[in-house]
Amino acid sequence: MGIFIDQTGYLPASRKVATTTFPCNFQLIDSTTQHAVYDGVSTDSGMDESAGEQVYQLDFSKVSAPGRYYVLAGNGERSHTFVIGEHVYEQLQLDLMKCFYFQRCGCALTSEYAGEYTHAACHTEDAVFLEDYMNQTPDPSHFDMTGGWHDAGDFGRYISPAAVAVGHLLYAYELFPESFQASLHIPESGNLLPDILNECLYELKWMLKMQDENGGVHHKVTCENFPGYVMPEMETNPLILTPVTTTATADFCAAMAMAYEYYQAFDPDFAKTCLDAATKAWDFLQKNPNLIYQNPTDITTGDYGDYSDTDERYWAAAQMWRSTGEDTYFTALKEMRVQTGMDWKLVGDY
Repeated sequence: MGIFIDQTGYLPASRKVATTTFPCNFQLIDSTTQHAVYDGVSTDSGMDESAGEQVYQLDFSKVSAPGRYYVLAGNGERSHTFVIGEHVYEQLQLDLMKCFYFQRCGCALTSEYAGEYTHAACHTEDAVFLEDYMNQTPDPSHFDMTGGWHDAGDFGRYISPAAVAVGHLLYAYELFPESFQASLHIPESGNLLPDILNECLYELKWMLKMQDENGGVHHKVTCENFPGYVMPEMETNPLILTPVTTTATADFCAAMAMAYEYYQAFDPDFAKTCLDAATKAWDFLQKNPNLIYQNPTDITTGDYGDYSDTDERYWAAAQMWRSTGEDTYFTALKEMRVQTGMDWKLVGDY
């Protein structure tokens, strides 16, 4: 039982529907006056396969007056209180953007910026090459891989989803710059950069550390296994730097070329660093075929595997051409088959 509403709220002119698992008459109640402002009857929406339940819609779209409301069913069930208003999505956007700050790796999240979601600095130790780790090399080389965002539900950091996340954010900023001017209340807030670019910068600086001297980019840095449900600073097993792949290198190339465009106006030196890194990555791609990563049997963290790097190369070529205007990249692009997709595995539509 229950009445399910959009707890974010509803725009005045939008369609407004609640959902129940039972048929009913219902009223929309103004929570301030406790008066009913709308009476309606549910309509059968059929079986919701994902929930495994018969569901019914309670449509109150005719109500457009801003305010706070709740839905009251004839059997006495009531929904949570929600808002109808012009600005219901503004806080949601800020919360979504702030999520990237909460995913930061390699630094402490203090109560000043993180509220109750604090934790100590994590993953500050150096990483070692996968080969050295597997062979138990007595004195392996160590690499500073601090920074970046934790991935999804684990604390690993992976180049392909990192590049795609940065790509989504930078394109969003390009399309709607006026929507990304509010402070996210992060440590960098108040400097010359909009906070969406401040947050991307934290990720980009880590990505730069993942590039090898030859231009290739390492696929990921994780521990051997997922840590379970622990705080990030409690994952203290050795960090492993996996080999270079062409999928990671091409995604990195595209993201760095984008960064060159977006940071020029704020930090020309950093923008040039990004373009130089993108150019090195492109040169590596021209010399190396399909290098696709697969986890060794002892590594169980996400492999972000793929079957082909053609769509990643397509994105890299398109973005390098857009960012530089150089014919080299346009020529390469014309020789490629058009690719589609806008997720970490298929990036052609970027």
